[in-house]
Amino acid sequence: MWCGRYFTSYTHSPTQSIGLTATTGPAMVIIQGLGMGMLSTGPISLTLVISVLASYELCGVYGVAVGAVGMLSTLGITLATDAYVPRVIRVIRVIRVIRVI
Repeated sequence: MWCGRYFTSYTHSPTQSIGLTATTGPAMVIIQGLGMGMLSTGPISLTLVISVLASYELCGVYGVAVGAVGMLSTLGITLATDAYVPRVIRVIRVIRVIRVI
């Protein structure tokens, strides 16, 4: 949570550095933004590597498999939410229009 907030908040240096490059032109903003996006994956990737190594040391390959299934268990609800929320919003708008008419 803190990592996402750090790399996207306007009060922290990564976002401010992207804003400072805006004085040189749009191409530099794109390059700086891509660079910061790549850097923002570092702490998350390190956490993932540490969790895989820890599960391997505790339970071997079986521990890595159980850990992977545990991390993927949230995928279903995330995909369902991303897929159906826009449809629900459209239905709510249609219902509001029908009530007005």
